[in-house]
Amino acid sequence: MKLILIAGPPSVGKTSLTKQILNSVEFNEYNKFDVIVDFLCYKPEHAHADIELFNKMTNHFIFISSTAVYKRPYKEIFANETSQLDRNTTWGYAYNKIQCEEIFKDAYKNIGFPMVDGGLCKKEIKILLNRP
Repeated sequence: MKLILIAGPPSVGKTSLTKQILNSVEFNEYNKFDVIVDFLCYKPEHAHADIELFNKMTNHFIFISSTAVYKRPYKEIFANETSQLDRNTTWGYAYNKIQCEEIFKDAYKNIGFPMVDGGLCKKEIKILLNRP
């Protein structure tokens, strides 16, 4: 299995890390990855760049979002893809993560971007919001 994990300390930054990946891996139509997991996508421009860069290079793209996107106070211990997003949040981090989710979902619907979305899986994915 060929896998890319886009992760690192926050000080590295998304742009710097993407450049490192591009310099270390030969990206072309013949070098396809089974899975790409992005832990550093925090802003809409990051999501757009991921779509442009990775659209034809992977079978499965996993965007790591955040529990910060869900409406508070939490009504349940677990959230899933049907849980209510807090679209009126004033917290920039959560607002940007919601925007990124929407960008990836639109790319999935419109151009077939290979985003792995819990709502598209056959098994329900649950995210722990509060520790019991």
